Amino acid sequence: MNTEEIQSQYSLGERDFSGADLSQVNLSQVNLERVILWRADLSQAILTGTNLSSADLWGANLREANLSQAVLCGANLGEADLSDAILHLTNLHTTLYNFSTKFPPNFDPTKAGAYLIAPEALLTEANLSGVDLSQTNLKGANLTRADLWKTNLKGADLKQANLTRACLIGADLQDVDLTGANLNRSNLMGANLKGAKLLNATLSAILYDETTQFPEDFDPVKTGGHLIAPGVSLPRANLSQSNLSGVDLSEADLSQVDLSQGHFFGISLLRANLRKANLRGVQFWEADLREADLQEADLRGADLWLSLVSGADFRGADLRRVHLFGVDLSATNLEGVNLKGAIYNQETKFPEDFDPTAHGAYLIAPDMSLCGLNLQGADLRGADLSRADLRKVSLFGADL
Repeated sequence: MNTEEIQSQYSLGERDFSGADLSQVNLSQVNLERVILWRADLSQAILTGTNLSSADLWGANLREANLSQAVLCGANLGEADLSDAILHLTNLHTTLYNFSTKFPPNFDPTKAGAYLIAPEALLTEANLSGVDLSQTNLKGANLTRADLWKTNLKGADLKQANLTRACLIGADLQDVDLTGANLNRSNLMGANLKGAKLLNATLSAILYDETTQFPEDFDPVKTGGHLIAPGVSLPRANLSQSNLSGVDLSEADLSQVDLSQGHFFGISLLRANLRKANLRGVQFWEADLREADLQEADLRGADLWLSLVSGADFRGADLRRVHLFGVDLSATNLEGVNLKGAIYNQETKFPEDFDPTAHGAYLIAPDMSLCGLNLQGADLRGADLSRADLRKVSLFGADL
């Protein structure tokens, strides 16, 4: 098969070129995203700048291939032979390989951002979202806080694996062997666990929703699981560091709940009870907090960028160092709030006669004098600081 043939067939929607003879072919700068080249012969092929993102190169012969500046993000190189391949500036971030994959001498795939898929593999915080890991052997692997969003794990061996706090939203876990696995505080919203083996597995404080499918006779309530849905009652629950982006918790009772350091992009908390909740460091981007009860809530360091808060009750809330860019607070109750170190911009609106600067907040805008202010750890992305006086401003840890 030559260059023209594969490009023509790919453009017509063909993706499966398993076993094809592509030795010495020139596919430089060609887009072959998600192509299937299972056990294909690509020896001495010219693949400079080629897009092979999410490609299936299982068992492929890539000996002496030129992969300079090629993109293999998310590609599967299990059993592939890259002996003497040129990998200059090749993007191998999140590429998968196993013990049988052969790389050039002295090449370290882990330093290049690739993931070893094998028993007892260290995959802490690995980004494996959308990857096909079906039937893989990950027995005893450490997947703590791994991103497995919509990952295909069907039939995988995950016995004794550590999946603590893993994001398994929408993941396919059908027929997975999770015997003795640790799934404590993992997010299983929308996941399919039909036929999964959960003998001696721990699933304390897991998150699930009405679309999560569990094995027959498994009751998540008995393991201390938390149903995420409108109107639920979860007072004093520990949901810290959770990713609840886009979920609907409107009218939920979340009083005194610990949601600190969570990611809640686009979440709906309409009329929710968040009284005395721990919301420190929460990312509330474009969240719906209208008419929410936030009395005495701890929002230190939270980011409310473009969130809807009309009718919200913030009485006595701790809003120190909170990010208020683009937030309309004109119809909220801010009685007794602490705004020391909070930042806002010219689009932020406050109730009539409320002076945010008198409460310790800082206006971030062009031509402003911010001399000597402490903006450590502040989120200043998108801020217009043109001609501002930033002398002696402390920006340690600030996101610019």
